[in-house]
Amino acid sequence: MRNKTQSEQEQKVFNTDFSRFAAALLYIAAVIVLLFMIFSVLAICRISSYAFRTYDSVEAIPYHRVGLLLGTSPMQAPGVPNGYFTARIKAAADLYHAHKIDYILASGDNRALSYNEPREMRRALEKEGVPASRIVLDYAGIRTLDSVKRANAVFMLKDMTVISQGFHNERALFIADADGISADGFNAVEPGGPIAYIKVRFREFFARIRCVLDVYLLDTGPHFYGKPVSIGDTSLPVPRTNKPVRQTSKEKQITDSAAVLAEQKKAEEEYQAELARKAAQEQFNAMGRQQAESGTQEGAGADQGLPTGVCDTSSDLTKADCQGLEQSEAVSDYAQDEAQREAATNAAQSLNGGESTYIDPHSEKNEQTGDKKRIPRQGITPHGDPWDYY
Repeated sequence: MRNKTQSEQEQKVFNTDFSRFAAALLYIAAVIVLLFMIFSVLAICRISSYAFRTYDSVEAIPYHRVGLLLGTSPMQAPGVPNGYFTARIKAAADLYHAHKIDYILASGDNRALSYNEPREMRRALEKEGVPASRIVLDYAGIRTLDSVKRANAVFMLKDMTVISQGFHNERALFIADADGISADGFNAVEPGGPIAYIKVRFREFFARIRCVLDVYLLDTGPHFYGKPVSIGDTSLPVPRTNKPVRQTSKEKQITDSAAVLAEQKKAEEEYQAELARKAAQEQFNAMGRQQAESGTQEGAGADQGLPTGVCDTSSDLTKADCQGLEQSEAVSDYAQDEAQREAATNAAQSLNGGESTYIDPHSEKNEQTGDKKRIPRQGITPHGDPWDYY
């Protein structure tokens, strides 16, 4: 008996908790429904406010260079024309002939090969007397949002006239305003009776709610973008590039650094060759004096008519002086070759190793050897091209 009473009490507690939970759920659901209704009313009112920017008269509507013709199916049923399509075509043709627009952008759905709204709109417009050169087709206008946003992103329109029925124009103008497009709407005739009116308004109710969600919350874009398309003589945008618009630095000019270095190298080689020639001449003179002192009387008598260091090539080359001259010439040639090779090696080491082969004219070492002909070398940048000087 006691267990039964305890069980009944637990059941009452559970029922009470469940009732409170169900009441909380119903309360939350009621709040959500209320918020949805408020949101729907605000969305409908916000979009409906754009009716003040739509026109029913061709004479009253402002001029815009391009009219955006929103697409729909040309046939309501097999063999039955769609009155909405026919009315939009006539409205676009009337605006063109009244010079309220210069071009017509026909935007519609073409997701299937058997369904091509832009092509059908172009055929119908040409029958109304609109030249084909004044009709531009947008095959990716799957939804009204796609048609309006692509008019801005692809066809580079900042202002336009939207051509459709009134309820449709209001929604399109709402999207255009959110996308930064200055647009006006031209209302085509709305066909059909009361039943068609109710069906269209029922569909439009949910379309407007979705439109507000796409614009304000989801930031929905078109299904397809593409490269910019020019309408008429509109210039295409310049492609982006990393190249600076203005030149940021002066062009590098060819300097005479290499020529100056070549002249310095040539002067150094000539200086080394001159030193080698003087050394060879001194060696030759010393050898000549030594041979003259130790030579025979016959050789000395035969050479009395010749100045020191000069050999008569017409006489016998076995004489002491002529032999010395021949040796000195060989030594001189060898010394000159050695001097040139040494100068070239020093120049290469100076460039590759950083060792300077030139003497600073203001240094103490140069003051001690001031009688020598040396060419000072200019400073070289520690990095970069070795031919560039400060």
